[in-house]
Amino acid sequence: SYYVHPSEEFNDYLVDWCKRAITAGAKDIYIDEPDGYKDSCYSEYFFDLLKNKYSEPFVYDEDDLSQPAKRQEITAQMFVDSYDYVSTEIKKTYPDSKVYIATHSIGSYSSVIVANNGKMVALENIDGVIGQSWTNTSMLPLYYEGEKSVRYFETSHLEYSELNNYIVGLDGKKAFMLNDANADGGYGYDVTRPIWEHNIVAQMLMPDVFCFESTVWAERAFTNAPYEYKTVQEGIYRIQQNVHDYASVTYSGTEGIGVLVSYTGCSAFGDMVNNLSALVTPLVSKGIPVDVITLERLTDTKALKNIKLLVMSYDFIKPDDIIYNKSIAEWVKNGGTLL
Repeated sequence: SYYVHPSEEFNDYLVDWCKRAITAGAKDIYIDEPDGYKDSCYSEYFFDLLKNKYSEPFVYDEDDLSQPAKRQEITAQMFVDSYDYVSTEIKKTYPDSKVYIATHSIGSYSSVIVANNGKMVALENIDGVIGQSWTNTSMLPLYYEGEKSVRYFETSHLEYSELNNYIVGLDGKKAFMLNDANADGGYGYDVTRPIWEHNIVAQMLMPDVFCFESTVWAERAFTNAPYEYKTVQEGIYRIQQNVHDYASVTYSGTEGIGVLVSYTGCSAFGDMVNNLSALVTPLVSKGIPVDVITLERLTDTKALKNIKLLVMSYDFIKPDDIIYNKSIAEWVKNGGTLL
């Protein structure tokens, strides 16, 4: 979807091409990265939407501290409305075709893009999500014990948890987990293999994940890899293919701990991944699983069905509707614990 502002004309263009693809034999539609650059706010379509929302023309003002939140709320809603329309129009003609959103976690990409993933995945005619956490995003350094360091497993766990929790309580929707045995940037296999292995372990520790997207670019990740690495990849793909056939038990520390994230965090600080991870990374490092819950899913009472303790900070979250605060308050009244 090119990260462009999806105007009404663009939406119709996309619907037309998706229908052509299905007519030609495609089974399902996968919308790749329906995200907007958080500082791209100069299209006429954007100006019109912001004026309708706030009853004032847009004038860029870097000293107005409320403006980033307004810009990103408009951009995020633009994409929600776009793919609501696109998926609905596709299914009017092809009701049996599935439409999936392929997107990155909010934490990993918040310094660059804005996307209200929770709302998009919950749309009636979106059938699920491909969670694009992988070797590159796992390289993001985190603050841990006062120092910035790269912690592949902890980053993978938090990302896959967020992406998997988009569908909690949404019956019939699927979450696919991406893994890619190489990375952007020309890294050697000696660098990317240990990261990929942490990705695989983090995925397999998610109790509800059974669907995977593997080897996105076969030439890069598999074809040119050393033979030993190919053998390991083939073994993993066989396991992923048959994982539905196996019962599993996860042994870990206390379950039921959640942490709150929101697309609005990208308007507060450019380093949201650390604002988020600093709250819970020490738990993950000690073997205690953490569910990353998206604020915008809280209008669904099932979103917190597995959570007993919710860790949150509004230092890096700016809810765009009071309804989310009311949902949290109601959850606490019904026995939940808020930290």
